[in-house]
Amino acid sequence: MLRARAGFWGGVRWASSAALRSQQPTRPPKGPANTRESPPIRVVGPDIDPLAWDPSWNFKRLPLPSAAQPPTTERRSDTKRPGKTSKSGFKRLTGSPKEEVPTGYQQDAPIGNHNTDGGCTAASLPRRRRPIRHILLRMRARQTARPSQHPPSPSRALSDYLARIAGYERNLEHLSRYLDEKSDRLPILTASALLKQRVAQGALENFEVELALAAGDGDWSIWADKRVTAGVSEDDINHWAWILSAETPDLAIERFISDSRQKPPFLLTMIIAPDRMLTDAEMIVSLMQHIRKHYVGTRRGPDGRTSYDLTWQHFQTVLERLVSQCLSSWPALLPSVARLAVSIIEGLPQQLGGLPRRANAIQGKLLNVCLELFGSPPDSYPLNDMINNWHAQKVLLDMSSRLDPPLFLTRNGYRALRSVLVALPKSSSERSTTQRASPTWPPFRQDFDGRDEQRQPEDDLSLTAKVGILKREAGYPDDHFDRAVDTLAGSVIGRNPTIQTRSLATQVWDGERASQNVDFEWAMSVKATRNAREAWHMFSSPPLPGIKPSAQVYAEMFMKLFADPVPEWSSILPGDGKDTFPVHNGNLSALEIARISPPTPGELYRMMLYSGVKPTGESLIVLVRYAKSKQQALRYLADSPYKDHVKLLRRTTFKGPECAKLLLTLRRRILYAWVLMLCRTQVKPRRRMANTFASNQFKEAMRLTSEYQEVVAGSQVTDKAPWYIVMSHLAGQENAYADEGAKYNSLVTLSLFMYHWQRTVDQKGIDAKLFELLCVIVRKALRLSTWYSTTGELTLRVMPIDKNGRLTRLLVYALRKLRDAFGTLTQPIRALSDTTESDEGLVYPHRLASKHLVLYMCALGTLGDGKEMVRVMRWIMDSWDRDYVLDDSKLPGMPAYNTMVRTIAYFFRVGKHLVEPAVMQELQDSLEKLQRERFCTWEVPPGGNIISDNEVDLDLGAAACWAHVKEIAYGDEAKLGSDVEETTHSDGDEADGAQLEMAQQIG
Repeated sequence: MLRARAGFWGGVRWASSAALRSQQPTRPPKGPANTRESPPIRVVGPDIDPLAWDPSWNFKRLPLPSAAQPPTTERRSDTKRPGKTSKSGFKRLTGSPKEEVPTGYQQDAPIGNHNTDGGCTAASLPRRRRPIRHILLRMRARQTARPSQHPPSPSRALSDYLARIAGYERNLEHLSRYLDEKSDRLPILTASALLKQRVAQGALENFEVELALAAGDGDWSIWADKRVTAGVSEDDINHWAWILSAETPDLAIERFISDSRQKPPFLLTMIIAPDRMLTDAEMIVSLMQHIRKHYVGTRRGPDGRTSYDLTWQHFQTVLERLVSQCLSSWPALLPSVARLAVSIIEGLPQQLGGLPRRANAIQGKLLNVCLELFGSPPDSYPLNDMINNWHAQKVLLDMSSRLDPPLFLTRNGYRALRSVLVALPKSSSERSTTQRASPTWPPFRQDFDGRDEQRQPEDDLSLTAKVGILKREAGYPDDHFDRAVDTLAGSVIGRNPTIQTRSLATQVWDGERASQNVDFEWAMSVKATRNAREAWHMFSSPPLPGIKPSAQVYAEMFMKLFADPVPEWSSILPGDGKDTFPVHNGNLSALEIARISPPTPGELYRMMLYSGVKPTGESLIVLVRYAKSKQQALRYLADSPYKDHVKLLRRTTFKGPECAKLLLTLRRRILYAWVLMLCRTQVKPRRRMANTFASNQFKEAMRLTSEYQEVVAGSQVTDKAPWYIVMSHLAGQENAYADEGAKYNSLVTLSLFMYHWQRTVDQKGIDAKLFELLCVIVRKALRLSTWYSTTGELTLRVMPIDKNGRLTRLLVYALRKLRDAFGTLTQPIRALSDTTESDEGLVYPHRLASKHLVLYMCALGTLGDGKEMVRVMRWIMDSWDRDYVLDDSKLPGMPAYNTMVRTIAYFFRVGKHLVEPAVMQELQDSLEKLQRERFCTWEVPPGGNIISDNEVDLDLGAAACWAHVKEIAYGDEAKLGSDVEETTHSDGDEADGAQLEMAQQIG
């Protein structure tokens, strides 16, 4: 499946030199008369852009540049998601819609190889006028031309206008100029029509007055003759403006797909722009179906009416924006985007109309671009959701192997594959290899039995390492990035083994910062270790002699020093997480152990400052995240380039223009680290105070997050990470402290959590993380309100804590939200199938894993909701035959499989006390039938000893005390709705007013 395109540039070098020799006259002997002769042209393969070839170019009109003016290299700008740093670092190739691809050329092919099967050969070049000559001369003419400053495109001007309407700061000077010049470009005409509609509706704002004056009356007769002949009518323009005037991005897509008439490409790319937050997964899937049906492979109709054919550059932009939307909210939809990309790539020969070699070149380019797009990690769960990226890449690779001739991968294509593979969980064979690593360093493999002795070194290679071998066989040599990925991949032939580590290895630097790739390789060698001692050994062993560690290398060393030791009962292996494993002393003496022991975090920090390295980037984030106090974190900031933010973060309130100015320059990840530090260092008050809660750090973290998201445009809609951090600590071991005493902490914590949970869902939508946190907080609140600790033992309270019935209302509200969230997350939508004739496949836009199911099952058991437990169990068994649903939980030996077995064991252990025996027997028979007929690997452990008796007693005790919660939740819907509204969004009665006022002030 993974094959390398044979060398194109080897043929290019030969052909170009031969072409130039055939065109140039014989040089006279060297002498004084020939001293002013220009030096011979030297052709360098990678600098030639085959996609810039134009067969109609006339060579005689191109003056050669003089020797005194060396050509300058012209770089293409990368396409990045707005507001986000490019994580992949890959160079995304974008082209102008007017560029054409020559027949038989492939970009980024390895140098030095030559392939006659689809590549550029001497036989395929014309005898008189070789295309490479025109490529060379056109390239040199472009390099010597003076770059001109072009105004933004009409599409960009319209996009800025829409962003300004949405509340973002944008410069509309160029749009005003376009309108004043009466431009007949379709985006400008659409903007003019949108202005007219807003004037008619009376919705014109102050900044639009100047635009309306520039547009004038918008007389149709000015440009009617030009556009009517092209098939565009005034009704079409008004229809496009109506689509863009939608109140929400989802409504704009719904209007776009409401009819079958074709729309121009700018309208399609604008409704899925990265700054437009979509909340309905079904809309984006419907849009992909619409694109496949009306745009893929379509051409101009016989009636002369334009069909707005999308070129391959337009398709590339559409795919980039679809992937960006899915990475933000629905990573599970990435395979559907990949199927759309397959339809586009397979339809290119038909769309180009009988140019097979040119179509093959464009197909190869789009394949590698799509692989790079799917190499970008998701926003919410970068590691856990990377399996969706791999499914999408497999769809593309399967398509490549079916084509004739097959498509081949470039260097960036291989990098994208390896970046995804290195972030996936270990397979069964990879886990077996990790378990056989020796406790010494380097961790060579140990042979446990005769079967291990028969294994070859190739058998211990991970999939990431095997793809690296294919890359080298394809002719792409290793660089620092490739060696860093090899380090994370574990065993590599020819190098000392390391620990296979699950990581996001997508940092690639080029240009002036290319030297940082050496630091990246060094940092990954520190990361691919099991404990701080091994990390210190790699920290002291630079990849090149004489270089000093950078802030990135220090960051990985700090991570090892701050990491928690792995629990003895845990089943995770080295490299699965951030936990460290015990060191192996062997027969080392105490003196040798002291010599090789790593420094403390404080000693390493002083070492970093003495060496002239300031805490910045990842090192500053790690230091702030694990600071012991707010004062220590402020000291780290004072030593960093962000020392101006010390006076901001020293405060507890963040109102005012000065704070807003500093918040705009605060990096988002530093904000995350600061919020995490505030929540982690929350301390219990020493004495009761009138306003204890107002002085704690939870309130400061929430105020900082709220103020930051109000100042920074777009973060309030798209950024969930700081609220994840706050709610994770509320659902964890930390509590918000109540004025009435410690026994009411659970009530205050749950009230505060539910307020911000509902607010986040309303603004950003539900996802698996919010569902997980709600499960944890419900079980925590029930246990704390039912049991209390005396001398290390838990005792059942005589009367559960329920202040005036407020906790009951909160629990009923939480139970209903749990059921609704599970129904939303497990609701499938119709997705793109592998064929273009029908769209019968179903996909789950939200990816639920076994860890979410076990938390939900435990929360239901604590609530005593046996009815919902049965529903969850039926859904689990129905998921066995579904693709991409719980797929990591179906392989025995994997951690997700063990979690799924625990879920089933908990249901049969606790459910027998809450569910009727006939229903339990039915589910038992269904599971056994699934094992016999469908080879299901899930089973009920014999004896159910996975679930301890203590855990069962705690949950059943809470379920018995709060049985009325379940009855109310399934009872009067209207009454409960009014109670919950009173509890979560109003001051309520006098007894509840204080706590609700706290939550609303923080919100």
